Parts: sequence; structure tokens; C-alpha cells
Amino acid sequence: DAQVRESTIATVCESASKDGTGLIRVITHGQGSSGFYPKEVLKRDGPKIFKQGIQMFWNHATESMDTEMPEGDLNRQAGVLTGNAYWDESGPLGPGVYAPYKSFSEFTPRITERAQYGAIGISWKGWGKRTYGQVAGKATKIFQELVAAESVDFVTLAGAGGGIAKA
Repeated sequence: DAQVRESTIATVCESASKDGTGLIRVITHGQGSSGFYPKEVLKRDGPKIFKQGIQMFWNHATESMDTEMPEGDLNRQAGVLTGNAYWDESGPLGPGVYAPYKSFSEFTPRITERAQYGAIGISWKGWGKRTYGQVAGKATKIFQELVAAESVDFVTLAGAGGGIAKA
């Protein structure tokens, strides 16, 4: 049961509001870029780790950025989750972990413009426990637990089904 630091990518697929507030689906169940996320794990752990106040950055910090500037870079601070996440079986984008967010004013036009074309994604950075196994006949890493979220970031590529659900 090794603890692994993970980054999971999700899609932003709707336009953002002019004031930067909205609702995102952080992640949905199924195969993501870092492994397979069972629905029961997301339902149990998503609300525990994606809490109000988690910061949202413009791109993930690289390992060297984390080492050189562990306190973060205010120039990349793009927003914040404004409420705790929750599982919604029938959310606007389908089942998943949802959370309200607010983008900061200098990033709102950048997010809105990209979201119109599906050219932006949401990716969470954090830690999870996983094992190796088979899903639908394919070998993959399977998450057993989501341990902690460091941030929920705006990125270019998406892979775990998230998005801006309501602007």
C-alpha cells in the first residue's frame, strides 16, 4: 500500500461566467491518466479532500518549482474552491465530484476564452493509494483511496472527465 503523489487531469467543457464564479466537475469515475478511479472511491474520498479554500493555479507547478519555491507563485494563483466538493450522481455533466469555484479577475477572461473552445482543462494535484489490477481486461493502476489534494489547477490537456458545469 504505497502512497503515491498523483496528478489527474479533467476537461473544462463549458464557458465560464463573466464574474469568474461557477461549478466544476473535478473528476468522474473511470479510467484517468493516472489510473482507474472507482465510483465508490470518488464518492467516499472526493468530498473529504476537495475542500473550500483549495487553491487553483495556472498550470501545475513542476518539481523544480516546488523545490525552488515551495510557498508557490502568486503570479500563477488563478482561483479557489469556494465550497466543499460533493458527489452528484445526476450533475450537469453526469456523475462526478463537483465543487463551486471562483477564478481571480486577471484569469477570468483567459479561462472564459479558452473554455469556449474546449481548450482548457482542470487537473487535481495530490496524493492517493493505488494497486495494480485489471479493469475490462486491461492492466491498470486502480485507486483504493484519495488521501489529500494540494490544488485543483487549470491546464491544457484533460483526462478524467471534469469540466465547468455551470457558469
